[in-house]
Amino acid sequence: MRPDLRALAVAVLVAGCGALSRPSDQVELIPSNWEIVAVRGSALDEATLPTLSIGRSNSARLALQCGEIDLRYVSDTAGAALSFGEQRVGATCATPTAPEDAAIRTAIVAVGEWRVVSATSIEMVDQGGGALLSLRAVTCDCPHHLPGDSAPTAS
Repeated sequence: MRPDLRALAVAVLVAGCGALSRPSDQVELIPSNWEIVAVRGSALDEATLPTLSIGRSNSARLALQCGEIDLRYVSDTAGAALSFGEQRVGATCATPTAPEDAAIRTAIVAVGEWRVVSATSIEMVDQGGGALLSLRAVTCDCPHHLPGDSAPTAS
């Protein structure tokens, strides 16, 4: 094979392999609904799992025991970068009494990236790659829609 064709073949192969390693090529994050099953490696009670709903218009909603928190997110479509910022926090969630709620609230604003664990499981990680939140995909039968949706919300 000619050296220039070999270089082109290698470049195409490397580019193709790099694309397959992007989490968004493996799991659809936007839009999606997730149960938070662990915070910093500590499993949560299966009976009362909080949820994270991620919408298309950079809006997300975190449903905790204390109530709901509306979030804004920023992501890059070329890789795994993802970050959240709080937009609206109800009074009961401003100083949550449940330790799990406080831990999740602290973890969600520290997210810097996400990664795929399986077809139905992802992790939100910090800038150093440390796991903050473990999430499991769910089918949401929610009484509300995400902020920015044309349908009314319960909150």
